[in-house]
Amino acid sequence: MRFTLALIKTMLRAGYYAPGHPEAKKGLTDLHSEFVLLMGDRAELTYMVTVTADDRAITIDGYDDAPLPLERVMKQDATSLFVPKFLEFFDRWNLLSFSLKATISPEEFHTFLVLMSQPPEASQGTTDAAKRLTQAFLDQHIIHVSTVLNDDIVGKERRLPWRLKMALSRLRRDLRMLPLYKGASPEEIQRIKTQIVEPGLSKISWSTVTSSQQTWI
Repeated sequence: MRFTLALIKTMLRAGYYAPGHPEAKKGLTDLHSEFVLLMGDRAELTYMVTVTADDRAITIDGYDDAPLPLERVMKQDATSLFVPKFLEFFDRWNLLSFSLKATISPEEFHTFLVLMSQPPEASQGTTDAAKRLTQAFLDQHIIHVSTVLNDDIVGKERRLPWRLKMALSRLRRDLRMLPLYKGASPEEIQRIKTQIVEPGLSKISWSTVTSSQQTWI
């Protein structure tokens, strides 16, 4: 997927430029245009860290009917070079997934990517880093990006499929975040609720179905 490779490269470059630098702004504008073309009638695109007993990988959800491992949509050379760098951004913020809604504006898209690309600090990968990310979302009114942090995972004590855990964790986090957006109007909050609940329930339903199918295979 060309967009994903461009996304990673843009995030890497954004860390070298000030947010208002012409090169940074042009790269972000071009990337948002590519995102809009990619999405078509899709609702959102999710990048999710998947964890197995001995490895971590990144999965793309929302582009196809089923989740796609990133290594299946990128060439091998690009995968070995850029996937570890992409994982570094997740680790920096103690992040497990982020979902870009198709309705995100260019300005909010730019704000999110610049935020994600900030140089690492002493607290990277910790609960404090996750709290700073959450506060930055509130301060900069980022409402068309949903995230799941390591501390958000539900069902740790239960043997649930990983994708179902992620879907439940995201729904809970999104609903908890809503009251914190003090600048949003009641109408905007209601609209965001609809955008959150419907995709969230859809992901939970799909995760439940696929996990039950796997039981029979």
